[in-house]
Amino acid sequence: MSIPRILVTGASGFLGGHLCRITAQEGEVVGAFHLHDSVPKDALAVQMDLQEEAALRKRLEEIDPHILVHAAVLQVDACEHNPELAERINVQASRIIAEWCARRRRRLVYISSDLVFDGAQGNYREIDAAQPVMIYGKTKLAAERAVLQACASAAVARLPLLYGFPVAGGSNFFLSMLARLQRGEVVPVFHDQYRTPGLVNNLAAAVWELACSDYRGIMHLAGATRCSRYEFARSVCHFAALNEALLQPVSMFETPLLAPRPQDVSLDCSLANSVLHTRLLGVEKGLQLILQF
Repeated sequence: MSIPRILVTGASGFLGGHLCRITAQEGEVVGAFHLHDSVPKDALAVQMDLQEEAALRKRLEEIDPHILVHAAVLQVDACEHNPELAERINVQASRIIAEWCARRRRRLVYISSDLVFDGAQGNYREIDAAQPVMIYGKTKLAAERAVLQACASAAVARLPLLYGFPVAGGSNFFLSMLARLQRGEVVPVFHDQYRTPGLVNNLAAAVWELACSDYRGIMHLAGATRCSRYEFARSVCHFAALNEALLQPVSMFETPLLAPRPQDVSLDCSLANSVLHTRLLGVEKGLQLILQF
């Protein structure tokens, strides 16, 4: 195999766009999207409907990738609104993709989430029990199991809250917060919800390194800093020279949310640090890279 064909699903999204940008340096990239054709120019954009099993199988045969990174997903609130659709897109489509990869002996990395945990413990390792509290997390966990059962050679990458600037489409809390702060608006931020935020292009590079390895099973890929959203927002204000007084610390327990959120889903990335060469960046270094020129 001289030039690999790489398929990235969810290519019009935040992570998917960065995956297309990085993998374009390594092979022929096909970026699959559903509704929004905002795939980076680095990739060949192809429409893919994850809801239709026959159409999905046909599209996989047409593209015939050597490496597949499955990043497409129905997001948190949409899962709460439509659990049946969440099951079809997040679980059933992932199983079909894994079955195809197993049958054709192709490399598969499935993108999962820190939201498979209940948040009662924090600093979760790969071997810790996953007990999701929301429909999104439940479908991601079910998809992990379906993928690894159908394709024993697959890798599952659990990612955290992502921040950074998009190269295609996709929104994120960092961009929204930054825009509001720049407009001088007050921004409510949880002071009691903890994550290990990851710089999107840094974690995309780690995902690609994982895809190029022969690692099988689950691996946590996250930032090196455990912090609350409020602590993260304060760092944004510091590095972007914005008014920290605009931040309004609020409790997640006093804020009405459509989907229940776990309190602390910070990830322990000791395994990734021992296996991968890509350095997982902390918040300070990540924000320096994107906010200080």
